Amino acid sequence: MEMSPGQAVFFNEAIFHGSESNRSHIPRVAFSVRYTTPEVKFKIGEWEGDKERIKTFLVHGNDGFHYNDAIRGTPPRA
Repeated sequence: MEMSPGQAVFFNEAIFHGSESNRSHIPRVAFSVRYTTPEVKFKIGEWEGDKERIKTFLVHGNDGFHYNDAIRGTPPRA
């Protein structure tokens, strides 16, 4: 699938993908979503990327474990 600057696509990162060098002034942006249960702890100390960009959000129910409180994001208000 070829894309033009400004276009977006959503896919699972397990899908083989790649692209040519970005020669435009428009940055590329990736957004990765993973759903899991609250008893799963994200190992932020082992993450090699930008730690400030990793956030967790409780989608439904209660989090009785609080393993990821340090990286909990604040949902935007409408």
